[in-house]
Formats: sequence, C-alpha cells, structure tokens
Amino acid sequence: MNLAALSFFGQEALADGRTIGELLPFVTIPGKTTNGSSRWAGKFGTGVDQERDIDVVRTPTGDESGGSVYSIHDVTEHTQISHNREQLLYSVAHELRGSLSVMDNVLGMLFIDYPPLSKEEHLHLMQLAIGTATRLRRLMENLLSAGNIQSGRFQVDPKVTLLPRITDEAIDAVVATFDARNQHILSDGLDREVPVMADRRYIVQVLANLLMNASKYSPEGADVRLGVDRLNDQVRVTVEDAGQGIPVERLSGLFERFYRARPEGEEPGVGLGLAIVKGIVRAHNGTVGVESEVGVGSRFWFTLPLG
Repeated sequence: MNLAALSFFGQEALADGRTIGELLPFVTIPGKTTNGSSRWAGKFGTGVDQERDIDVVRTPTGDESGGSVYSIHDVTEHTQISHNREQLLYSVAHELRGSLSVMDNVLGMLFIDYPPLSKEEHLHLMQLAIGTATRLRRLMENLLSAGNIQSGRFQVDPKVTLLPRITDEAIDAVVATFDARNQHILSDGLDREVPVMADRRYIVQVLANLLMNASKYSPEGADVRLGVDRLNDQVRVTVEDAGQGIPVERLSGLFERFYRARPEGEEPGVGLGLAIVKGIVRAHNGTVGVESEVGVGSRFWFTLPLG
C-alpha cells in the first residue's frame, strides 16, 4: 500500500493485516481465475460524521501470482456536489411549479370572471400576480448571480450612491410580500444623506434577499427592523427579524451555497440567497454577519464603504 492509503485508513486499521474484504465489506474478493477489472462503491468510516464515500477499482496484475491492485478514490466531495445539484434542480422546479400555479389561477379568474369581480377582488388578484412575478424574477436573479459568483465571472461597478435610494428600492421590491403577511418594515437611524460606494442593482438584491428572509421566518403581523449605522469609513445595514432564531451550531455554514439552517422541506427555497449576499458584499469589499438567539430572532448585517 502507498502512503495515501496509510493516511486514509490509518495505521490502526491496517496494523493487523486485514484483507481488503475485511477492511471494506462491500468489496468481494475474486478467485485467482477471475479476469478483468471490477468496481465497487460504498462508505468507509466510524460514524455518520466521519463516513467517506469511496470508489474501489480492482485491476488484475496479469502475472502468475494472480494478484490484483485495488485503487481507492475518495469521492465524498463529488457525491455531495451531485446531491446538491439534484437538490437544486428539485427546489427550483418546486418553486417554479408553485409560482406558475398561482399565476395560472389568477389569469384564469381574470379571464373568466372579470365582469363580476369587484374592485377589491380585482386588486387582490393583481397583487397576487405582481407578487408571484416578483418571486420568479428574484429566483432567476439568484440563480444567475450564484452561477457568476461560483465561476469567478461576477463583477461589480460601485458608484457613489445615496443609501436611501437603495433601501427604498429594496423595500418596494418586497412590499407586496410584507403586505400579504400584514408585516411592517420599521427603519432605525436611516440617514437620508449617507453616501456609499455600491453597485446599486446588486446591493438592492442583497437587501431584498435579507428582507424576504426576515419576512419568511417571522410570524404574520410581525415587525422587521431595518437599521443603518456609520462605522468609521463604512456603513452597516442591519435587518432584524422576529423569528424563532437559529441554533448556534447551525450558524457557521449559513452563508454557504445550498446550506439550509432548517431541515429541507420545512421552508421553501433553494439555499442560495445568503451565499449570494456574501458574494455580492465581498465584491464590494464589505463584510457580512449574523447574530441570533433561539426564541428571539436573528440580526443579519452587511457593510459597505462610505462614498
């Protein structure tokens, strides 16, 4: 065995001279007359957290000994990437199906029942349609941004911009969702004259993502606080929700792609929003962070350079 095998399995696992079949029970030991290569896939490790996905390929040496070489590949990261890709496709399809169903129902009612509809009913249907279109547009923007950030093609063009222009646009983008849930955005310390260096389009996307998350995880009728503070040569924007909070052990991966702070299926989404927030803010030479207390809520913040 080579040094990589010793490092992977550990000296203890190999010290007693066990066969490959004893070390990896899913690998079957062929007889000496068996020709050709064989391949197996399985797991190795002691416990769920330490298990690794591995591929094993057997290649006969072809000499009189009838021996074989077993090549063992750690494919854990590839397996995780494949799982993430499948989960992303499922989540996107789920999001699209739900939104398109709402849009289909709204258009059907407007087409068939338009004359008898009251003004209030017509307004309600239009709000549903606009909210759904906004949700679809945000999903597409997130997917495009995530792809560009991951590939290294993502670029921003920061310009001096008054912060209220950004906050007002972000609030306009999410107001339909907040109204539908009878929630309110309360502004704290919003200085109307604060200039920041920002690519307005992308920072609006950052703030809208954080506000949508705050709405999603807060109860109906709750208040979401939007705060702005000057920190020397930077400005910090804070979004505080009234949700259940996030356990401390789940905070470390919160800004990574596909990471879900809550079990999959508990809340809709594709697990990209906070990763996009992190990528956009870092491209502006800013930082992101979160503070959370279970049963109280969470505070997400990001910083931008002063203009």
